Amino acid sequence: MSEQEKAGWAEKFFSPEELGQFAEIGRRFSPEEMQAYQKKWTDLLSETRENLDLSPDSPEARDLLRRWQELLAEGFAGHEGLLARIGQAYRQGAIPQEYSVIGPEVWAFIKKVQEAADSK
Repeated sequence: MSEQEKAGWAEKFFSPEELGQFAEIGRRFSPEEMQAYQKKWTDLLSETRENLDLSPDSPEARDLLRRWQELLAEGFAGHEGLLARIGQAYRQGAIPQEYSVIGPEVWAFIKKVQEAADSK
């Protein structure tokens, strides 16, 4: 994939309406709020990476999943369809690795924790 293709991946995957929803979400946050939100994600991703050895049905893993869900709800309230499309982009490998903040091992772990939670 060329650098130009990598840079334009979002425009190829998401519809113009979905890209507009991203812009709308961005306008809901002040720069300081966005920075704080991004820091929450950075911290949670680091913590998740540090705990990939947890059993997916452990209380600690369920707590990580709960926090993921809370952050997603905070950032994408009213745009659940867009959130589903982001998940689809990850599952299909549409997001070039250098633009992905969630590594495949983290994504796989959270998916297993969700599956364990859903089976209860």
